[in-house]
Amino acid sequence: MKKHSPHKRGGRYKHHGINSHPNNEREDFPRQAIRDEAIITRDGSNNQGNNQVSNQIDNQVDNQINDAQASSNGTTTLEPLTSTVTITGNASQTNLTSGGSKSDEGFLATNGGIAIVVILVISAALLVTIIVFYFIFRWYKKRQLRENLKENYLTRMKGKKKLGTVEYILQYNYLEARLTIEILRVKDITLSANQETDMKEFATYMRIYLVPDMDQVHETKIVTKTLDPNFGQTFIFKLLVDDIDRCRILLRLYQHHKFLRDMPIGDGIVELLKDELRLGFATVPMYAYNPALDDPLGEICLSLRYNPVTSKLSVTIIECKNLKPMDWNGKADPYVKISIKIREKVVYKEKTTIQKNTLNPYFNTIFSFKIAPTKIPLVDLLIVVKDYDLLGANEEIGSVRLGIEPDSEGAERQWNNMIENLKRPQTEWHHLMPSERATFQ
Repeated sequence: MKKHSPHKRGGRYKHHGINSHPNNEREDFPRQAIRDEAIITRDGSNNQGNNQVSNQIDNQVDNQINDAQASSNGTTTLEPLTSTVTITGNASQTNLTSGGSKSDEGFLATNGGIAIVVILVISAALLVTIIVFYFIFRWYKKRQLRENLKENYLTRMKGKKKLGTVEYILQYNYLEARLTIEILRVKDITLSANQETDMKEFATYMRIYLVPDMDQVHETKIVTKTLDPNFGQTFIFKLLVDDIDRCRILLRLYQHHKFLRDMPIGDGIVELLKDELRLGFATVPMYAYNPALDDPLGEICLSLRYNPVTSKLSVTIIECKNLKPMDWNGKADPYVKISIKIREKVVYKEKTTIQKNTLNPYFNTIFSFKIAPTKIPLVDLLIVVKDYDLLGANEEIGSVRLGIEPDSEGAERQWNNMIENLKRPQTEWHHLMPSERATFQ
C-alpha cells in the first residue's frame, strides 16, 4: 500500500480539498490547513479588522467541520473556504462610526436619567415645602384662636361669687310664640375693688340677650346713684316652642360711664325648659361677668343612667351642635373626652372617636364605668369637647361638669334626676362652658 507523506497529504488537501478519507484521518486533520483556504483581502485594515476576520473564519471552519462529522454515510466532502472577507478603511470607519453613535446614545440616556432624577428631587422638595408652610400657617391660626380664647375666658366666674340678685317676671304665649320678660329690679349689687366709684356718678343699666343666637337684644333705661336699681320694664322675644330647650336668657348688668366705655358688672342666666318652663315671678343670682357668653362655644347632648344592681354608671355622648370653629377653614375636628374623679383621684378616662371637619358631630357612644353605690355621691364627672390638631396640643372647645361640682343648673338638675330615677336614662342638652382646667390635675 502506497503511503503518502504528511507534506503531500497536506499539499493535496491544501490544493484539492478533502475527498473522502477515513474518520481517523479527518479527526487528525489540522485546523490551520482549513484556515489557509480562506482568501483574505485587506486594504488599509487595522488590528481590530484582523481580529474580526479571524473570528469569522473560525466560525466558518467550525461549521464545515461539524457538518462533515455529522454525515451519516462515512464519507465527507469538506468544501474549501472560498468566502472572502474584505475589510477596507471605509468598513473600519463605518464600524468606528457605529460605535461612536452607541456611545452618544449612552451619554444621552445617562444625562436624561440624571435630569429626570433632578426634576423629581426638586418636585419632592417643593411639595415638602408647601406641606410645611401649610402646617405652619394652620398652627399660627390656631395659636391666634387659642390666645383670643384665653383672653376672653380669664375672667370666668371664679368661685361663683354672687354679685347681686335679679328679680323678673316671665311669661310665654304659645299661640303667638312670644316670650315676655319683665325686669323688675336688681338687689344688693356688689362691686369689685376696681369698680368702686362715687355713688353720685354711679349709673347702671341692663341688656337682655336671647342666647345662643344673640340676634335679639333689648336694653333697659339707665338708673343712677343706687346699688338697688329699679327698672320695671317689659321686653318681648320671638321664640318658637321647639327652640325653647336650646335657648337661655342672659341678663347682663352694665356700669355706665359718660366719657369711658361701659363696663359689664355681672351676668344672670335664666334657664328655659319646654316641659318645665318657670313662668311668673322668679329671681336669679348674678355672678361675675362671663365673656364666654358673648361667644357661644356650642352645645352637647348627654344621657346619664345608673344601675345600682350592677354598680354601673352609663354615660352616653349623643351629639354636639353649633360648636365654635377652631380651624382656619371655619370647621373643627371634635371629639369628647370623659374623666371621672373620686376623692381627688382620677379613676377613669375615656374618649370618643374624632369627627372630621364638622361643627355638628354625631357620636352616639356609650361608656360604662363600675362605681359602687356608696361612691356615687362623691363622683366628679368632667366632659370636655376638644378639637384635634395634627400638630401641637389639642385645643379645648368647651366642657360640662356634673356630679359633686356641677357648673350649671342644667348639670345639677340632670345629675339629681339620675339619682332619683335609677335605671332610667336622663337626657339633656348643655351649653358648653369654658374651663381653666380641662382635665383633672
